[in-house]
Amino acid sequence: MKFVEEHLTKHHLFHKPHLWFFALLTSPIHLAEMHYKKKYHLNFTHARKLFLFDIILLLTIIILISATIFWFTYNPTVTDLVYLNIKTSQTRIISGDYVEYQINYKNESNVKLVEPILKLDLPPGFILDDAKPLDKYADNEFLLEDLEPMHTASVQIAGWLFTTPDVEEKVMATLSYRQETRQRSEQKTSSIIKILRGSIIETTVQSRQIALVKDTFPLTVIIKNNGQQKLNNITVPAPANITTEDSWNILELNPGTTKTLTGMVSLDLNNYEPIVINITPQIEINGQKIAQATYQHNIAIARPQVDLNSYWLNNPTSLKPNQTATLVTNITNSGNVKLTNAKLEVPIPTAIINLNNLIVSNLNDIEPSETKTVNLQIPIKYWSQGGTDLKLILSPQVKAQIAEIPNSLYTQTTETPVLQIGTQLDLVAEIKYYTNEGDQLGRGPLPPQVGKETKYWATITLANSTSKISNLSFTATLPNYVTWTGKSSVSHGQDVKYNATNRQISWNLNSLSAYATAGIYFEIALTPTTNQINTSPALLKNIQASAHDTYIDVGINKSSTDLDISLPTDTIVQAKGTKVQ
Repeated sequence: MKFVEEHLTKHHLFHKPHLWFFALLTSPIHLAEMHYKKKYHLNFTHARKLFLFDIILLLTIIILISATIFWFTYNPTVTDLVYLNIKTSQTRIISGDYVEYQINYKNESNVKLVEPILKLDLPPGFILDDAKPLDKYADNEFLLEDLEPMHTASVQIAGWLFTTPDVEEKVMATLSYRQETRQRSEQKTSSIIKILRGSIIETTVQSRQIALVKDTFPLTVIIKNNGQQKLNNITVPAPANITTEDSWNILELNPGTTKTLTGMVSLDLNNYEPIVINITPQIEINGQKIAQATYQHNIAIARPQVDLNSYWLNNPTSLKPNQTATLVTNITNSGNVKLTNAKLEVPIPTAIINLNNLIVSNLNDIEPSETKTVNLQIPIKYWSQGGTDLKLILSPQVKAQIAEIPNSLYTQTTETPVLQIGTQLDLVAEIKYYTNEGDQLGRGPLPPQVGKETKYWATITLANSTSKISNLSFTATLPNYVTWTGKSSVSHGQDVKYNATNRQISWNLNSLSAYATAGIYFEIALTPTTNQINTSPALLKNIQASAHDTYIDVGINKSSTDLDISLPTDTIVQAKGTKVQ
C-alpha cells in the first residue's frame, strides 16, 4: 500500500501525526501484502487461495492461544474480594497466657455471599473461655449471617493458650461461603503464626555446677505456677542420668505456688566434656501432653590435675651421714578447677632421716595454672639403720579438695631422685684404769705420784654402720713423758705398731664390713714429775682414724680429743683423785 509507504515516515510523525498514526494502524495489511508478493505471487499456481488459507490458519492459532490464556486466567470466584484477617490482643505471649483472637472479615465484592461459615483451626493446647457471638459458635465454627456487598464484621474467641515455647504455632481461619447466584462453595483462608517466648510454668534447678567424671550428687527441681489459674497433671520427665525415688508428677499446682522435686545425678563419663541436663515440664491439655520451656542446667566436668616435681637442690647423688639436703618440690595446678585446703605430705623414713614420720606443708588454695614451691630441709642421721648400702627415695604427695565439690579428695604422688646414703665411722677413744665392771686394769698409785709409775690401758673402738669400708687406719701420738709398755691387742687384723722415733701408734685394716666393730687396746705408763703436781697430764694425743666408703666412694676422717688422766667415765678413779700428787 502506497499510503503506508508514504506516510509511515519520521517526517509525517512530527508534521502530520494523524496520517502517520493511521499508516501505523494499516501497516499489518501492508506487511501482509508485501509478504504475499514475495512468498506467494508468481510462486504458486493458486497463490491467492493458498495465502488466504495460511492467514485463516494463523488467525485460528491466535484465537486458540487467546482462549487458552482466558481459560486459565478467568476466575469466576470472588475470593480476591473477600478480606479475612486474624489479630491477637497482645504482641508478646507466653505459654499459659490468656489470649483473645479477633477475626475480621469483609465482603468487598458486588455480590451477596450466603451460608458463610467461619472455621477456626486452633492449637491443641487452647482452652476455650469465651466466644463472641457465643450463640453462633460451636465446635470451633461460627455460623455467620449472609454477607451483603461491602459488609464488614468480626468475631472474637478467647482462652488460655498452652504451646511449646520457641516453636511456631499457627492459628488458621477459613471462611466458607457461596455466591448468591452460584451453587459452588468458595473458601478464603488466613492465618497468624506466633512463637511463644517462655511459659507460666517456671523451672529452676539447684545442683552442682561442677562434678567429677564419676560422681553422684543431689539435684533439686523447683516448679512454680506464675499463671492465674490452677494447673493440673504436670509431669517432669527425668533425664537418663537422674534417678528419683518418686515419679516427678504434679497432680495440681495452684497459682503462685511451687513444687519441689528431688533426684540424684549419677555420672560415669569417659571424657571431660561439659554436660547439659535438660528439664522440660509437660502439662496435659485436652488429653495431650504439651512440653513447656526447657531449663538447661550446665555442669562442667572437673579435671583436677597437679604436676608434681621433686628434686634435690644442686642435684646430689649421695649424702654423708649428718649432712642436710634441700628437697625442692614444685606444685603446679594444671587442671581446670581450683584446689582448696591443699597440703604437701612427705613420709619420712626415720631410720635414715632425723625427723618425725611425716612432714606436712600447708599450701592453702591453688588456682588453675598457679605454681607453688616448697623447700624442705632433710637432715640425714648421724647413724642410719635399716640395711646396707642405703638408698633414700622420698614420695611427696599432694592432697587437696576440689572447690565446689564437697568431701572430694584429690591426691598426686611423685618420687624424688635416688640418694645414696654413706656409711658412718664412729671413733670412741678412752683411757681406763678399771673396767666398767670394776676390774683393775692399770697398775700403780692413784692418784699418780711424782716419781712413781702408774700404768693405764687405752681402748679404741672403731664402729662401722651401713656400708663396707676399706683402708681403715688409726693413729695416735704419745707425749714425751708417757712410756709405751709394749702390751697391746686388737680384734681385727695385725697388732698395733709403735714408732719410737715419732712416738706414733698406728694400726691398719684392709676392710671392715657394715655394722662391724674393731677394737684396739694397748698399755701406756706415766711417771709424773714435780712440775706436773696438781695437773692432769695428757696420755694420748692426735687421735685420728680414716677409711674409704666403698659405697659412695668418699673418704672418712674421724678424730678424738686428747685423753688425760682425768678419766671422766671411771667413777673409781674419780673418787681416788685425778691430779698428780
